[in-house]
Amino acid sequence: VLILDGNQLQEVPYSVGRATKLVQLSLTSNKLQRVPVEIGRLRKSLRELNIESNPLQAPPRDIWAEGTLATLDFYSQILEARTKHEFLYSSRDIGTYPIDIELLVDRTETPDGTRGPYGVKVVDLSKNRIHRIPDNIGANDSLETLDLSENQISVLDSAIGHCSALTDLNLCKNELPILPDTLVKLTNLTVLRFSHNQVPTFPDGFFESLWQMQHLDARSNRIAAISEEIRSLTALTKLDLSNNRIGLIPPEIGDLESLQELRIAHNTIQSLPSSIGRLAELSFLDASKNWLTTVPRNLCRCTKLVTVLLNQNRITQVPVEIGKLPLIELFNIEDNKACKAPPPEVIVKGSATVLHFFRGFLKARSDLRLVLPDLGLVNFPRDAAAFPELELIDLSDNQMQTIPNRVNIFTRLTSLDLHNNRLLKVPDTIGDLVTLKTLNLGNNSLETLPSTVGNLLELQTLILNRNKLTILPLTIGRLSNLTNLDLTDNQTRSPPVETAARGTQAVISFFNNLLQARVKRALDLSGLGIETFPMEVEYMTYLTELNLSNNQLREVSDKVTGLVNLKVLQLQHNTLVDLPSHVADMTGLTDLNLEHNRLSAVNKRVAELTALTSVNLGHNMLNALPPMMSGGLMVWTKILQVHLHDNDLSQLPPVLCEMLSLRRLVLSRNKLVTLPDRIGRLTGLVVLNVSHNSLSAVPQGIGGCLSLTDLDLQHNRLSTLPHSIGTLQNLMNLNLVDNALSKLPPTIGSLSSLTQLSLRDNQLAILPAAMDGLDQLQILSISANRLYELPPLIQDLSSLQVLTMSDNALQSLPDKIGNFNALTQLAASNNQLRVLPPTLGNLPSIRQMWLDHNVLEALPPTIGRCVTLEELNLDHNKLRSVPMSICGLTNLRELWLHDNELEGLPSMLGNLKQLRTLTLSHNQLNTLPEGYSGVAGCVRLTELWLKGNPLKRLPAEIGSLTSLRVLLLP
Repeated sequence: VLILDGNQLQEVPYSVGRATKLVQLSLTSNKLQRVPVEIGRLRKSLRELNIESNPLQAPPRDIWAEGTLATLDFYSQILEARTKHEFLYSSRDIGTYPIDIELLVDRTETPDGTRGPYGVKVVDLSKNRIHRIPDNIGANDSLETLDLSENQISVLDSAIGHCSALTDLNLCKNELPILPDTLVKLTNLTVLRFSHNQVPTFPDGFFESLWQMQHLDARSNRIAAISEEIRSLTALTKLDLSNNRIGLIPPEIGDLESLQELRIAHNTIQSLPSSIGRLAELSFLDASKNWLTTVPRNLCRCTKLVTVLLNQNRITQVPVEIGKLPLIELFNIEDNKACKAPPPEVIVKGSATVLHFFRGFLKARSDLRLVLPDLGLVNFPRDAAAFPELELIDLSDNQMQTIPNRVNIFTRLTSLDLHNNRLLKVPDTIGDLVTLKTLNLGNNSLETLPSTVGNLLELQTLILNRNKLTILPLTIGRLSNLTNLDLTDNQTRSPPVETAARGTQAVISFFNNLLQARVKRALDLSGLGIETFPMEVEYMTYLTELNLSNNQLREVSDKVTGLVNLKVLQLQHNTLVDLPSHVADMTGLTDLNLEHNRLSAVNKRVAELTALTSVNLGHNMLNALPPMMSGGLMVWTKILQVHLHDNDLSQLPPVLCEMLSLRRLVLSRNKLVTLPDRIGRLTGLVVLNVSHNSLSAVPQGIGGCLSLTDLDLQHNRLSTLPHSIGTLQNLMNLNLVDNALSKLPPTIGSLSSLTQLSLRDNQLAILPAAMDGLDQLQILSISANRLYELPPLIQDLSSLQVLTMSDNALQSLPDKIGNFNALTQLAASNNQLRVLPPTLGNLPSIRQMWLDHNVLEALPPTIGRCVTLEELNLDHNKLRSVPMSICGLTNLRELWLHDNELEGLPSMLGNLKQLRTLTLSHNQLNTLPEGYSGVAGCVRLTELWLKGNPLKRLPAEIGSLTSLRVLLLP
């Protein structure tokens, strides 16, 4: 215990620090100015230190007033600093600069070693309440780092300039009004921070003197200008001038070749110098909260930029070259309300979207493809105007409502994709994009399209799905190259929805025919799936022909009566169930086609269509016709054709026999059992078709139809023909296929004009000799009867071109068959032929000969003279050989020889150079002709059957048949 209160002591010896057992030391009411720092060594023993009522300068009152422990801790820190060369006394709430730190300066060592080099290098007095820095600050010339931040310093003594070793000075968050001029003497300074003060300017010579500066933080002061001398700071890596009053950045900023971070936010800067592009090391730029209106294009040369903050300025446009920055991660230009490029909706989506926007334009420069989908664009990007040579534009999945009128500047555009936007209208100028091949406007809100879209003659794909379109322009019909038109999820009335559902060609056909209708006065809307009367047709009063066939119409609209000039109305292949009475108002109608509908009756008012020349009511469900008489007279006096095929008629409507002007009457596929004799009254009838009914007889009255050229009676139940048939001198085609005829009347030989007679599938055993009078006959079909022989006089049919007599019981052919000089087709398959007459070789025009399924054992050598023969069918016979002369048939393409008893083939078979098919299966062949004169010579052969033969090997040359596609091996 040492109590020295109330004396005149002016100092306490530093040796007090060796009194290690001292517990209480009282020095009150003396004249002490300082307490030696060595007292800090008593920290472990001393419990009470009283130094009140002294004029103390050290320790500071803020410290000793806190008590013994605070004082001992202070001195302990100083003592520790002597060895560590660091005095760290941050956040201790002291209000004055602790003068005792002057004891930390280097001193000459005393002989006893008690004093020595205590020079401190680092001092941290941050976050206290210090108001001023006294002049003794300059006593420490070893000081390297001084942190005085977050105090209340308003005066920094000029002595700071004596701290010549200082490299890092932190004066942030004080109340400094100026920086001392002597600051320029700190030439080793690399870090200077004095943010959040009130400094208006830098001292003169600041930049030239402190050329080693690497980090300068001057933010939140009152600096209004930056000297051009800033160019001297070539070592500077970080510069923070944010939150000042700077209005201009000098061009010399570009000389800061080492600068990595530049922070100039919250000033009044109106522009950035283009020299900023020389900052090759710059990675961080914050110029937010200024008055910038532009961004220098040269900024893109700062290739190491990672972060750029330009938000809260007045920027109107950012150059797309920003997209060239390879390392950029954050580019913030939010809250630039006047910015048009990129637009605000892109900016608000963030940095990644902005950069994608820029890079889209950059890429467009090289590949002429501008692809900017899903960026939230509200308007067509105005930067696109700088690329009029673009070939592709994709702005899909955005929010655009309009397309600019100037879209026509893209004169080379081939693809425009604007799907999934909010488009309400398409400008007329779209039609100027004449090179366009693909236009996608799907998923928008379009209600109409301009007619100028019809000018896009190169268009191949037009996507309009998911809009609000009701009426498309007729000019779409001009788009002849269009292969893909998508109108799904619209409610179109023109074209009808059902037509649109049928695809592109249906829609193009719909509009194209509407366009041509005014010129042709005829409109063809067939096969378009139309369910209701097209709205466009109502006003086309100039039409003379209207074709609505092959659709889904369920009724005939009364609007059709407004077509006052209509002469031809085609409604076949629809689903009409009745014919309304208002059809009778179309008094000029000459041709009415209602085939393939669901009519069960005909409205009696149809009789009022007195101008009719042709009526087709086939393929309905009719079982009768209305009288069509007035005052006992037929009102259809001009009728030429009536088609009633495929109905439910069980008898011939009597009214038909009153139509004396009739030229064609088709009644096939009904349920007719008889024909009335009165049919003979139709003397002008040229064509009569009653095939596929149940007729058992033909009335004698048929002979009155003297104008008949075609009479079709096939597929009935006829057993005989009336003799009166011989009076039909104009008859050229008589079809009696599939009846029950066992004989023909001799008068059939009187049909001197007959060119085609079809008697297939009857029960004929003989043919009348009178048939030799049919000297004009060209086609005779007598297959599938019961014939054993042909009459000798058949040789007189010198005009015969086709003779088919298959499926009979013929055992031979007449010797004079060779007289048929015009014969091109001979069919005698499936008979009992054993031999062929040699005269068969006299057919100079023959091309097809079918003799299969007979019992032939040999062929006459004369067959080799049929040089025009292209197809020869001899399969399923008993042939053992083929004459060498067959090798002279050089036009032969098919030779069918399978299922015979052949033991060999002609050695010169290779002469058949045109042969494609050769069937030899199921014979007795041991070998094939060798060499290229044999089978291998048939160089065009595509099909070769060899299955079912005892062949031991194949000629090696067969491998040269490069056209062979089918080869059936044993």
